[in-house]
Amino acid sequence: MYAFIRRLAYQKRDEWHSRRADLFVELVGPRPGASVLDLGGQDGEFMARVRERVDVRVTIADIGEAALARARARGFETVTLREGDRLPFDDGAFEVVFCNSVIEHVTLP
Repeated sequence: MYAFIRRLAYQKRDEWHSRRADLFVELVGPRPGASVLDLGGQDGEFMARVRERVDVRVTIADIGEAALARARARGFETVTLREGDRLPFDDGAFEVVFCNSVIEHVTLP
């Protein structure tokens, strides 16, 4: 029974993530070749779905090195962030900045 529930949960998660990627592309409308920063993007799973829909150049920035290693394995550029430091990007470095489910984790003033 547990295996069935787990499989169903993963299936629903995949459906939800797929719909979210469709919505991102529809609402944001990144053009092919656009530079996208996924701030707090972990292993790049979401941006992999976006990149299936439109060929964008993605940089994943996060604090977790293990997740960033998985993002690099997916072919993304990565940047390791340090808590409390400023973002290491110039103004205007990206055409799109995506930040999902990160703000609730910020504990610094």
